[in-house]
Amino acid sequence: MLANGPQWNSVLVAACIAFAVPLLPTPSNADAAESEGNVASKKRVAVLSAAETPGKNTSQSLYLRILQEAGFEARAIRADEVRTGRLGGVDLFILGGGRGTAFNKALGPEGGKVVQEFVRNGGGALASCAGGYSFVNGQNEALKYISIAKANVIDFQDGRWARGKATVEIAPVDE
Repeated sequence: MLANGPQWNSVLVAACIAFAVPLLPTPSNADAAESEGNVASKKRVAVLSAAETPGKNTSQSLYLRILQEAGFEARAIRADEVRTGRLGGVDLFILGGGRGTAFNKALGPEGGKVVQEFVRNGGGALASCAGGYSFVNGQNEALKYISIAKANVIDFQDGRWARGKATVEIAPVDE
């Protein structure tokens, strides 16, 4: 049986967040630091969305709900906001699944440069599902705008993404 439908989207999003969130100090740690007199704040997360309020069963709305319930300051961010520098106020940028190529087209080359600079300056980036293609060297014009993973898409056949299983090793690369 194939894993399909909104309930599996929730599992996928939760798994991605479970991977990314430990990389950020938790809001509860920030609250404890504030009570001790240290200046600290909740980690801020921006989830790329075509709308200010994403649809109910989209990966974007699931990311937002899970992060907000976990105590993070999470909001949707549109491509035009990314292009005009609104990533400067966040710690983690998320590009969810469902519309990776469409999101990249909306960001355009200018938005891609903004995301690359955000990561170079220490910002976090997470992509899932179709959004994951956004951070690698892709097979079409839109998937060439953000290249932060130093990887190539290899599962592209007959004009569409090939699907399958593989083991992948990921390691940091010195620039």
